[in-house]
Amino acid sequence: MRWLALAAAVLLMGCVRETTEVEIGFLADKPVYHSQEILNLGLNVTSNQAENLTIRVRGLNGRIDIDMPFLVDEGLNMLFFEHTLPRCNVCGGISPGGYDIIAEVIHTGGTANRTVTIEIQQ
Repeated sequence: MRWLALAAAVLLMGCVRETTEVEIGFLADKPVYHSQEILNLGLNVTSNQAENLTIRVRGLNGRIDIDMPFLVDEGLNMLFFEHTLPRCNVCGGISPGGYDIIAEVIHTGGTANRTVTIEIQQ
């Protein structure tokens, strides 16, 4: 009988995950944008268990600055962000060129991040 109880305890312990494992994908809907276009970003978060995470998205010289809590389910979770780009001139604050946008997912097992690079033209 003690063996049966021990076997059940080992099985139950195997089902408890102390650390969340997360993989992410991060994409923009196209590589080149123009002044005042809508930038569409997609973030896929695949997790081995449900957990409250923190999502951070940063870029465009501080123009994109998102911090948000997010409850992921086990498996694939998808989030979408829209951002209207500023004017691409001196008054708008950004110059034409390439810009990195970084997505970061903070979870109990650590941090996962991905970068997407876009080009902005006038």
